[in-house]
Amino acid sequence: MSLVNGKRVGELGSAFQYVFSVENALNAPGDAPGGLYVEGSPPLEVVIVSVDGLAVTLSVPIDLGPFVPKATEGPTKNRQLVSDLKGGKSLWPAARI
Repeated sequence: MSLVNGKRVGELGSAFQYVFSVENALNAPGDAPGGLYVEGSPPLEVVIVSVDGLAVTLSVPIDLGPFVPKATEGPTKNRQLVSDLKGGKSLWPAARI
């Protein structure tokens, strides 16, 4: 999902909260994990704090500065692996002899 116009709105403990705008309404519960992809940064494990209309608040483990022009939210490799395992996907293809 594309995120734009991210603004740092707070800091709580060691995490930073950012509010981003989205083009389409998001149906995600608060406290849902996700991944944030920002150009020039490694993928970040984030938590969706809240969704209010077309505004999404994320808790980010590092300070990305006061403004993030664009980012992408989606599963990180670790989250995708857990999802795949819960969904019954095998990590190894069937052996061929």
